[in-house]
Amino acid sequence: MEQASPPHIVKLNSDGSCLRGICGGGGVVRDNEGRIICAYSIPLGPGASNMAEATSVLFGIKWCVNNGHSVIIGEADSLLITKCVRREWKVPWRILHIINEIQELVEKNGFEIKHCFREANRPADKLASMSHNFESIHVFYSHTELPNQVKGLVNMDKWGYSLFQDQNEQTIPYHLRSPIGF
Repeated sequence: MEQASPPHIVKLNSDGSCLRGICGGGGVVRDNEGRIICAYSIPLGPGASNMAEATSVLFGIKWCVNNGHSVIIGEADSLLITKCVRREWKVPWRILHIINEIQELVEKNGFEIKHCFREANRPADKLASMSHNFESIHVFYSHTELPNQVKGLVNMDKWGYSLFQDQNEQTIPYHLRSPIGF
């Protein structure tokens, strides 16, 4: 009997940004060793921060699904978005359609979406901020394609130099955040 290969687990970090009412999003998809599979920076136009955060999560999840990634661990630093996706908080009506689409994809595919601290989301935050400089979606498929400012942040995460404090005030490097390398 042939054994099935283990599912390809990826981690998605996403973030939104609003600057003077103009929104954008960014995200990073990595394998379990922290290597870049995809990163994105998406201009979104006029809106509010919750819309930017939710749209960035949705873009990342759709990219993963469309590219055959069957197990996704998603992280966002927006507590509102993560709690709404997990059906723990009431969804603001302005982003209900986006959250509903995220929930459908998450539940259909068994993905996990959780909150992370801002310090653990620095590459996605930088890509979201950079979206204000773009007129169209930018997708990067390798570390070498990333803008230099993002390369450094990704390297710091991968090497364990990007430290943050968890809820118990413990400092944890990126590579020790979970048992599967995330």
